[in-house]
Amino acid sequence: EYMGSFISTMEAQCLFLCVCFMAFFLGAAAANQMEVNEHLLGAASSNQMAANEQLLLKLARRVEYLEKRDEHLVQRMEELEGRDKTQQEEIETLRSQMSIQQSRMTVFEKIIRKLKRHDRNHSNLETVKAMKNRLNTDTTKDSNVVDDSIKTSSKQESNVDLDQKRRDALPRIRRADEKPVAFFSALETHVFHAGANQNIVFGQVITNLANGYNSNNGEFTAPVSGVYAFSVTLMALSSHTSHYTILLNGQSVSNLYVRGTESPYATSSQTAVLQLQQGDFVVVQNIDIGESLHGYGYSSFAGFLIQRDYADAIIGK
Repeated sequence: EYMGSFISTMEAQCLFLCVCFMAFFLGAAAANQMEVNEHLLGAASSNQMAANEQLLLKLARRVEYLEKRDEHLVQRMEELEGRDKTQQEEIETLRSQMSIQQSRMTVFEKIIRKLKRHDRNHSNLETVKAMKNRLNTDTTKDSNVVDDSIKTSSKQESNVDLDQKRRDALPRIRRADEKPVAFFSALETHVFHAGANQNIVFGQVITNLANGYNSNNGEFTAPVSGVYAFSVTLMALSSHTSHYTILLNGQSVSNLYVRGTESPYATSSQTAVLQLQQGDFVVVQNIDIGESLHGYGYSSFAGFLIQRDYADAIIGK
């Protein structure tokens, strides 16, 4: 019994020592594993921090590059805006200069026409004097017809000037040789931002008998003296509202108002009957600056001779 008790005690102590040894061994292994884990975690953290630092460095460089590029783009945009502003100012200056040049050209053309008319009147006076001398000695068939017509007049008209009767009778003989005067021209394309007092040039010439209409400047110049009829039809460009005038030798004789705000593509027409002397000119001009007009045949300018003035018909025949 004593030996059995002793053996049991020894077994219990051995078992206890085994348990202690295993606990110690497991504790040491756990401590070692913790140290390994801490080392691994420290290494991983160091690597992660280095990688994060590299990434942050790259991001900082990228941000710096983008900031510099943005600054360059802003500078470029400011340069372009400044250049655009300068170009706009130059365009406005050129428009003003063009308007001034157009006004000067109009004045110069008026002066030239006045000088031509003066020279023509002076030439006509000399021609009338020569014609009077020729009428006194004229023995042609036309003169005989005139003389026959004068001889049949009443006795109360016997004291009327013979030259005046011949001058009145000769045109009736020459009417068969007259040539018609007429023109019709349309606006070929749209007119955008026309200058103030700028001629409207109807460039699509359809009819131009006697070549009185000039498609380069939009003016009709009377080839002979007489009564003329003129017609102007204008169409608004979309909803644009504009003002125009018909000029005779630079003086306004009639106006047109094309109101496109209430009715887009509205049309306005005007007719004028004018007494013209040879060399007088008629033209259509806009009144305000920056106006627009519909083209492509929807706006037109026409005129024709109704009755010729025969007071100077014998001159130049």
